[in-house]
Amino acid sequence: MDHDRVENPPDAPGHRRLGPYETAEQAANWRQRLDDRNEQWDEEDRRWAAGRDD
Repeated sequence: MDHDRVENPPDAPGHRRLGPYETAEQAANWRQRLDDRNEQWDEEDRRWAAGRDD
């Protein structure tokens, strides 16, 4: 991302867009949501690799 502002659909090409988000606040906090989701997925992968599914 080249800047730190929330973009509306006409502002950015689709291949660089995340969302849609319900609010501008959610869009502004996209990085935290992405990091949280990726950490959850990484933990699920670790459990799967260890043969646990809990």
